[in-house]
Amino acid sequence: MMQAALLSIAAMLLFVNAAIAEAPPCALTRGETHAVARVLDSETLALDDGRRVRLIGALAPRAGDVGAVAGSWPPENEAQAAVAALAEGQSVTLWHDTVQRDRYGQVFAHVTIGKDWLQGALVSRGHARAYGRPGVDACTEALARLERSAREEGLGLWGNAAYRVRVAARGDWARAVGSYQVASGVVHRVSRGSGEIFVSLGARRGRAYPLAAVVPPNRAHLTGGAAPRTLVGRRVLVRGWIEQRRGPVIVVDSKGQLELLDDSQ
Repeated sequence: MMQAALLSIAAMLLFVNAAIAEAPPCALTRGETHAVARVLDSETLALDDGRRVRLIGALAPRAGDVGAVAGSWPPENEAQAAVAALAEGQSVTLWHDTVQRDRYGQVFAHVTIGKDWLQGALVSRGHARAYGRPGVDACTEALARLERSAREEGLGLWGNAAYRVRVAARGDWARAVGSYQVASGVVHRVSRGSGEIFVSLGARRGRAYPLAAVVPPNRAHLTGGAAPRTLVGRRVLVRGWIEQRRGPVIVVDSKGQLELLDDSQ
């Protein structure tokens, strides 16, 4: 009888938590509410129904970012501890963007615990960087705003030199290829080719190429709210994975990757 009563109370608490769940400040579709059985890592939750949820939009630090031994990188360990403290054993509500799963069946979701947005908490405390991909970028701009405050205060990973905002005009990008970076610079030139828009963040110096942002065809609306031709001379912040073409580039194919900065930032 006692066990039945406890189960009834647990079900009631789950219902109450689901009822008060508050949506993140972006356009998402509400999903189910479940309990978090385990925190697998700083970006992945195991639910009570056996599914795995990827905390989309919040990119946690990893030992591989700097070539450290797994389990030995303090920013990664601190991020995982933060996720566990906030979510493990809690009832969480899932909120979905356009793309809801990866090819392995892992669920993409934003997560709320009552009125608290998990990704927002992690980014605002410096335990993750904001990022997006096509189909899962509804919250990137909101997360980028939270990230800005954490950067300015040097919270969490932003106090570590490995995650500094890089100077786009410098030519030392070779070792960064394949990694996720945040960089700033003044737009030197904007050009077009094969339907793409190339936003160069500096002048070439010998064999050293500055970072460039490449906007794919039909994505011109992603240039920070400004017409591409008006970007020259403006200071911008760009985020994403570094690719090597003729020089280092970040492909801007989702919201929040390219921001216009004013002089105070």
